[in-house]
Amino acid sequence: MMRNDIRIRAIIWLHFLRLWRYKFSFLNNILTTILWLTIFVLGALMFIPSSKWGEMAPIALWGIIMWQFLSSSVWYIGGWTWFFISQGLVEEHLLTNTSPVPVLVGRAITGLSVTLAASLLVALVFTGLAGASVLIVYNPLIVLVGLVLLATMTISYALLLSAASFRIGIPGTILDIANFISFVLGGLAVPIANLPEQIRPIALAIPYAHPAEIVRYGVRGLEPYLGLANELIISTIFALALALSARIVFKRTMKYIRKHGVKAVGRM
Repeated sequence: MMRNDIRIRAIIWLHFLRLWRYKFSFLNNILTTILWLTIFVLGALMFIPSSKWGEMAPIALWGIIMWQFLSSSVWYIGGWTWFFISQGLVEEHLLTNTSPVPVLVGRAITGLSVTLAASLLVALVFTGLAGASVLIVYNPLIVLVGLVLLATMTISYALLLSAASFRIGIPGTILDIANFISFVLGGLAVPIANLPEQIRPIALAIPYAHPAEIVRYGVRGLEPYLGLANELIISTIFALALALSARIVFKRTMKYIRKHGVKAVGRM
């Protein structure tokens, strides 16, 4: 137990140290994220009458924040696996009897840092467009619960991409498809009730839609499509199922790697 605690502290320190050493890259990621998010936001608001900005802006803002949760997990965990393998870090950790899983989960420190900083700056843009009321939250605790459930799902999904990358040698970002369809079809940007009736079953089948409904309830008191209690239960089940799937898949992947190794030649 003591040795595991030391490993966990070392992994956390590793990622904070990397965050500091690559601070200019960190700032560049934030600014790049802000630029393309701002372009997207301004383009979307062009089609919304200014009289409705106050109503729509909070929903759009939190939709972008939630999508950024998903994107950062894919890029900073699933995508970073490519670097992790190429530098021979998998073998180094296995030689010290340290599973790569905690190391990859620790990348959430970087991803969440970028998400937090970018979200704050995007919120400033929304405040300038729609006023300070865009920052008012109906129930902060419900918002926090929704974000924790969403983060659990997105990190688990990123670990599944990492496991696939270990096995077949393709970057997790290339394997990702949910990132492209979840923003609209997955109910991150738009409440499920506002989606066309034909698309609603698709949104309900995508795990991220359910914590998104919880977050929107916490932000503006919008009643979830299936009701708050049902969404809390469904979101918890999806989060646990994804986390368990990631654990099982990675356990099998590590067993495969210990036997066959990791092919990293020519990756960079």
